[in-house]
Amino acid sequence: MRMLDGGGNTIDRFAHSESFDARGQRAGIQYPNCVQLPFPLDGKCPTGSQVPFSTTDAYTQGYLTQISGWASSIGYHANGLWSSVAHTNGVTDFQYLTRKESGGGLDNRPRPKLLKTKLGSNTLWSSGTFAYDFAGNITAQGEPDTGVGELNHFGGVDRYLYDRVQRLRHGWLDLADPPPPGPLFSDDFETGDTCEWNATQPPAGCLLAGRPGGPGAGGPSSPQVVERDQEYVFDVYGNIQSIATDGGLVNTPTDSGTNRLVSGSGTAYDSRGNLISRPGYTFVYDALDRLVRREAAGEPRKYHFLYTADDERILTFVEELPGSGGTNQFRWTLRDLGGTVLRDYVSVAGEAALCVQEDYVFRGSSLLGAREYSCDPDIPLPPQDFHYTLDHLGTPRLATVGSGVVSEERKYFPFGEEAKPASPYGPRLRFTGHERDVFDLEGAQDDLDYMHARFYQALTGRFFSMDPVGGSPSAPQSWNRYAYVLGNPLKFVDPTGETALALAIAQAITTALGKLESAAAGVVQGSLEASGATEVVGGSSSGQTDPAFALGRNAAVAAAAADIYMEVS
Repeated sequence: MRMLDGGGNTIDRFAHSESFDARGQRAGIQYPNCVQLPFPLDGKCPTGSQVPFSTTDAYTQGYLTQISGWASSIGYHANGLWSSVAHTNGVTDFQYLTRKESGGGLDNRPRPKLLKTKLGSNTLWSSGTFAYDFAGNITAQGEPDTGVGELNHFGGVDRYLYDRVQRLRHGWLDLADPPPPGPLFSDDFETGDTCEWNATQPPAGCLLAGRPGGPGAGGPSSPQVVERDQEYVFDVYGNIQSIATDGGLVNTPTDSGTNRLVSGSGTAYDSRGNLISRPGYTFVYDALDRLVRREAAGEPRKYHFLYTADDERILTFVEELPGSGGTNQFRWTLRDLGGTVLRDYVSVAGEAALCVQEDYVFRGSSLLGAREYSCDPDIPLPPQDFHYTLDHLGTPRLATVGSGVVSEERKYFPFGEEAKPASPYGPRLRFTGHERDVFDLEGAQDDLDYMHARFYQALTGRFFSMDPVGGSPSAPQSWNRYAYVLGNPLKFVDPTGETALALAIAQAITTALGKLESAAAGVVQGSLEASGATEVVGGSSSGQTDPAFALGRNAAVAAAAADIYMEVS
């Protein structure tokens, strides 16, 4: 990969490689490295900027089971979903399912019952036991009332309430001690009642789901309880009209005719539906509806974004305005062949040279760890490895260092706003694993999440641009092309900024496609064997004739395709 100036001259150049085995599975990555250019640009990529980094993946029967230097073993449930990840720093992540075969009770659906991280016998983090309603919505995390559940990591219960079309109405998050005993009620999506809190008797049409505590639900049990809540008001078209956080109201008035924020007072859209201004902010898009510049009133700098031919952001250029006293900065975000972030390069000494800032290691599509480097010549520090624990959405919640010691912990409100104070200098990959742009270190009011096709703002719970894919005729809530994941951010994720995907479906598709890919590669191998040909892909060869083997591989493809249908449906 290289960048050219207006005259066609190479300014920056990077090279990386990936290797694959005979089944088409990635076997290893040589991370992107800058390439030294001829004089006079040779100083931009000195020897110190050329930092080698690589990983090697190992597979067992088509499943990723080891990542060199980062995961010593990865285990799976019988249905193909991951069960454990043993980090090389001694920390292990566990996922317990509600499926019968994993001992999770009578629920036969492939969805999490509990996520837990341990160092030896010591529990470092726990999601708390998940509780679900009949529509598959998460009503609680930290379900102790059944006698077999566990509280969340903070010793409390996170509780959620939905409306009759499965949009999240209210969330209560416990950050310390557990709330007092008592019933929690949520709508059953049939009666349409409001399901107000009641400590003794559920209103008609509501079902028992957990325990209350905190604002609007009986109050905290003691001064030690730290509970935060966030309430959302939707219109019938799925637009969030207001968000109340701990009683503080943020209005996001939206035009129900266009699903756009109400124009006026500095808010405006272009003819293609892109948000081009909000009070104090201006946004510029290119002909492909990609955000290419962001400006803020009174801020002495502009942010420019550059994209590849694959529509992936590759460069963030911070332009310091005259008189600011600052220095222009570059950040290169270099990705693998599938668009996943591998390495960040930043400019140092102004624009004179490049420095590796961070390398990211993934387990499939899930963040596993990162190596951070010091780019301050005045404070030369050795590289630091971080291992990440993810929640069910793929959001990094816990960071541990080489010895297994916890270095950082984060907690989020359902739509992605941080609920627990944390350093703004933490990992760039945050809510659901997407890159978060932190423009103001003093507050989150202008933070944006880059979700590939579009930018998302957690503060308002909506996208800046229209969904380029559109909705489904059979799902009216999907007709709103600015709304985030149908208003249900605990059940759905959006991997590309184009599609709301149920978590169980996402995991099932990933697992089944892995089986299909392996089986398909086996069909090619089997067909070559049946014809007496020699296999040359992946460095292996075979000349034996075995028609039965080839037919068996065809059956494996059919079985994998059936897995996709059964697990998704």
